Amino acid sequence: MTTIASLIDPLLQSEQRHHESVIIPTGFQHGYSADLFLRRAYDYWRRKGAVCIVVGQLVDLMISLFILCVVLVLCGAVDYGALEQRLQHTECANGTRNSQSIFRTDCHGNRPVDIHALWRAGWVLWSAVVLCCACWVAVLVHTIGSIPQLLEMRKFYRAVLSISDQNLQTTPWDTVMRRISRAQDEYMIAEGRTELTELQIVNCITRTTNFAVGMYNDAVIDPRITLPWLDASFVYLPLSLEYNLDRALARVAFDSRHNVTIHTHNQEEKAQELRRWFRVLAAVNLFLAPGILVFRAAHFIFRYVDEWRRRPAALAARQWDPWARWKLREFCELDHVFEDRMRRAHKPAVAFVGMFNSELQSILARFVLVVCGGFVIVCLATVVVYDDGFLTVDLTPGRSVAFWISAASVAMAGASAFVPDENNVFAPTEKLEEAAQYTHYYPAEWKGREGLPQTYAAFTALFTYKLTVFAKELLSVLLTPYMLWCVLPRQASAITAFYARTTRRCDVVGDVCQYALFDATGEPAPPHSKMELSMIHFQDQFPGWKPTTQWQRELMHNRVEFLHQSLHTT
Repeated sequence: MTTIASLIDPLLQSEQRHHESVIIPTGFQHGYSADLFLRRAYDYWRRKGAVCIVVGQLVDLMISLFILCVVLVLCGAVDYGALEQRLQHTECANGTRNSQSIFRTDCHGNRPVDIHALWRAGWVLWSAVVLCCACWVAVLVHTIGSIPQLLEMRKFYRAVLSISDQNLQTTPWDTVMRRISRAQDEYMIAEGRTELTELQIVNCITRTTNFAVGMYNDAVIDPRITLPWLDASFVYLPLSLEYNLDRALARVAFDSRHNVTIHTHNQEEKAQELRRWFRVLAAVNLFLAPGILVFRAAHFIFRYVDEWRRRPAALAARQWDPWARWKLREFCELDHVFEDRMRRAHKPAVAFVGMFNSELQSILARFVLVVCGGFVIVCLATVVVYDDGFLTVDLTPGRSVAFWISAASVAMAGASAFVPDENNVFAPTEKLEEAAQYTHYYPAEWKGREGLPQTYAAFTALFTYKLTVFAKELLSVLLTPYMLWCVLPRQASAITAFYARTTRRCDVVGDVCQYALFDATGEPAPPHSKMELSMIHFQDQFPGWKPTTQWQRELMHNRVEFLHQSLHTT
């Protein structure tokens, strides 16, 4: 029978040993990072096999290349003045018509789009193009280089776990994890070692995430921008800032074996190193700012344009803010479990927010719907009676009927978001409790005040408009360097102190966050804290895991009462 070691040896050759006692599966006897192997195994399961992973990466690369080409043509090959003249002057002086192709010269000597003009573009444009192409090629090389590892992982899934890529589409993760654990048994018994529990396996996969959850929820990291002239402040955590923060912490807080390198005796030294990394990343982001701005704007528009075309009301759609996602995430929660919770919470969250539509706004919105709807109907009826040529007639100077129909449709889509459902019943407590069943978040200041504007404002700060998140991402081009240079360095000491205070050495899996061990023997956690909720819901996901301490057993014994007090008003 093929041994596990022979299957995963190709994955292990270039890796350093993580911990002598971590053996998942028997191939770890040859030296390997448990974190890396388990993350690869989890990523392989989550992305549904080698073929889906490679094709998905190649498709992403093709999308990026397409966006790059479109932006390059729009910035370097289009003469917008000549294009406007072509549209305004369809006939030449001698009575002949201009060329219908925008790639050909018209009778006035203008060529709206000239691909050859790209070679005469400025050095700034070409510098950005060269940089983007270098990044694109690097990602392509990485994708191709990862194929052998994916093939080995597929072999491991098939031969050891008896799961093909086809079956992977419907196989739950806990089944995969049980089979990995079962594959250890023979070696563990022979070596006299203890089999890894579900909690230890998940701690390997979510090691860095658990520290981040703790820091965000303890307000150790507080990405807040203060506006002194308005006497106001707001939390600002775009994805770009989150990514740069992760890069800095990966360099400073962990070594190559994922051991925590921050301790009580060196935390101030590490704080200084973290500040230096923040400022280096700030300079890099500022240098790349123009390219990032253009690429993100183009990617967002191209990604959602079809959705807006099919469902214009999606312009007013909401999503969970990146900051909220960290506030709502739990310790030892795998990505797919968290995403499933957020999707389930979306519908009751929309229902709760929809109860607070202003009556004045709804009256004005209905007025806009009637006026714009009547205008669109009249125009379309005229097109049916006559012909399509009516759409090109100028309704106002320089603006055709087609333009104003489009503008009216966008206005109707925006107005429809402010018109409440006629069948809505004002029951904010019911909907907020329903949302809390999935978000696991119901702070005390909301209880008994669900119908107040303050609660609505606090909730919508977490559940905001998708366009607002997009606007924050565009602003991040300038604000991310500011946050990395001015705001986060002031919090570096608190960050390193958090690592030094909460890191616990586990003999089996190494350095982990204390909260992720569900350990209340050290620094006491406040009542109804995230750690307690995390432990309860972790056992829901993995019923085979059993509490090991008296505190854990008491909490699980009283879990029904605890959850009722935490997630309900009474």
